[in-house]
Order: sequence, then structure tokens, then C-alpha cells
Amino acid sequence: MSATVFIDTDLIINSMKEMDSKNPAANATRKQARTILKYLHSTNHPVKITSYNLIELYKGAYSSRRVARNIQAVESVVRETVIIYPGLEDAKECARIIVELDPRGIKVPVLDLLIASIVIVSGDVLYTRNVQHFQNVPRLHYRNWETEETPEFQTT
Repeated sequence: MSATVFIDTDLIINSMKEMDSKNPAANATRKQARTILKYLHSTNHPVKITSYNLIELYKGAYSSRRVARNIQAVESVVRETVIIYPGLEDAKECARIIVELDPRGIKVPVLDLLIASIVIVSGDVLYTRNVQHFQNVPRLHYRNWETEETPEFQTT
């Protein structure tokens, strides 16, 4: 594992969601997210998010039925992570990615490209289950937290 990791918005959101007695599959995903987040924090290496992840998290909180509760949950997670803001090299990397993907007709949401560029420049790994968006991003190292099979992520 890299000395530091970035966690994607989907991991954070799933770790914050309440268990649902009517949806065992969703509960398994939420439990997996919590287990992974707990493990990552236990390694004593920084767990990072980008300012773009914050935008996604706050957008979700403000568009929910429980705005105050969800903002509080976002801010609780934020206190446990290092927030990384974009710089010049991140902007250049994002532009390179766009130039590489556009001729091939590959479309990736711009916030995901911005997140990916920060992770690439930092030389770290992104923990996400959003493989559909990130699998086509050149130079990005990511791991699918939902299907992670390494021993430290066993939820048994």
C-alpha cells in the first residue's frame, strides 16, 4: 500500500449511510466501506481527499432531506482526513488526461478527472468503487474498495 491514500466520495458516502433492514446487499457495502475506512485510518498514514470530493459531499448533503445531519456527517469525516487542493501540476495533468481521452471518445465527468489528476501528481492510490469512470484514466493507480480481497479488508 502507498504511504498515503486518497479516498473517493463513494467510499465516504457509503461509510456514512445508515443500515437498512430491508436491504442486506446495501448493508454489506456500507459495512465494507466502514471497515476499509477504519483500516486506512489505523495505518497511521494520512488519508486524503481532494477539495473536489468536498464539493461532491456537500452537494449531496445540501440536496438531501436531512441537510443539517448530513453536513455534520461530512464535517466529521473531513476532520479525520487531509484535504488536498489543486495546484499548477494538477491542472497540467488534468489537461493531459483530457487531451488523451477526447480523441478516443472516452468521457469521464470533469470532477472525476480533477480528482484523478491530483492523485496522479501525488503518486498515491485512489480507493474507489467508481471503476467505470476511473479505469480509463491513464497513469491513475486505483483500487476498487468494494471488491478488495486483501486480508486487511476482510469483513468477517
